[in-house]
Amino acid sequence: MKKLRMKMLAVAFASSVIVFLTMAMGLYFTLVSYNAHHADSMTKLISLSDGNLSSSIVIAGDEGDKALSQYGISLNDDSLFRLRYFTVYLDKDNRVTATMTDHIASVDEDMAANLSSAVLFMGKKVGYYMEYRYRLVEKEDPREKYIVFLDCHDTLYTQRDLLFRILFVTIFFAFAVMLVFAIFARKILEPFERNQRMQKQFITDASHELKTPLAVIDANAEVLKYKSGDNEWVDNITAQTKKMARLINQLLVLARMEEVGENFEKENLDLSQLLTGVVSRFEEVFVQKGVAFDIKITPEIMINANRNQMENLCEILVENASKYVTEGGSAGVSLKLQGGKKPVMTVSNSCEDAEHMDCEKIFERFYRTDESRTSSTGGHGIGLSIARRIVEQHRGTIYASAKEGVITFTVRF
Repeated sequence: MKKLRMKMLAVAFASSVIVFLTMAMGLYFTLVSYNAHHADSMTKLISLSDGNLSSSIVIAGDEGDKALSQYGISLNDDSLFRLRYFTVYLDKDNRVTATMTDHIASVDEDMAANLSSAVLFMGKKVGYYMEYRYRLVEKEDPREKYIVFLDCHDTLYTQRDLLFRILFVTIFFAFAVMLVFAIFARKILEPFERNQRMQKQFITDASHELKTPLAVIDANAEVLKYKSGDNEWVDNITAQTKKMARLINQLLVLARMEEVGENFEKENLDLSQLLTGVVSRFEEVFVQKGVAFDIKITPEIMINANRNQMENLCEILVENASKYVTEGGSAGVSLKLQGGKKPVMTVSNSCEDAEHMDCEKIFERFYRTDESRTSSTGGHGIGLSIARRIVEQHRGTIYASAKEGVITFTVRF
């Protein structure tokens, strides 16, 4: 449940960041677009006055009023004192013929000429260069053209400042949402935690309670077998009680692993030697099925892990391959170091159901591709769940892949 809480907090934080950032960026880019449109409108209006707006605020009467209305601009006598712009006039060879810098104090003629050269080099008629919004105007006479520059320093500074404020507010509110969620997450998950504890306790108690009657049934079956001799009914009772006992033990193992978590003893052990020993116990099964068994175990691969759990993991995977391998098929076990550091173990076998297996669900408890396999192989769909839990507790990964009639389990530590 601790991992679930952490995942929920991570999801809440990520969701908050995405939502707030999307809203904030939408508003920000709307403002940027508006400022650019307003600046373009001003440069257009200045261009209608041949680059010097002060000469005719009302451009030819009705035409000027129409331009002001078209670009959504409101001008009065004070507007000219607040508007900072300059114009560079060029000939047909792009040589500077004159400059008009009466409406800006920070730009002289040389700087204006240099800025016009940079704009001409960029090859765009409208855009930003440094802190200026410019517009290149070409008259009907090819010998006449000029570039209007509008100083947008204050606007661009405000935009940048707003961007940083947006990012700060977004992170702040995302953490605030996560904090509130963290406060209430425990109460939200409390019923689920209680239910999970009750399920674990039920599995443990039921497993212990079932062990006694199973032991009695098995003992009585042995007595019947001793008194009446071998018969298929007694053998069937004995076989089924053993299967039930094994299922109960597996459920107990899972329950204990859930309770213990990652608090178990670890030691430096030779995984190669351990896996070799497990494989040797199942080699005869593969031989009897006529299976081509390929073993490639790199010696002396050491790992810091719990010995019992590692042995259980190897047994589950190798036994699983021995159960479900096709008669006369192929199987393989390998252990090697990937990149010279990380141990990688693979166990594969040919399988009739390989193409129909859901490799994502195969590690779920009681999952089966074919219900009839339970009786034919003796499995319950618990072993791979235990294998996955062991690998997760050792901070590794395990996954299955099926291809061309062969299923392969890969474990990376």
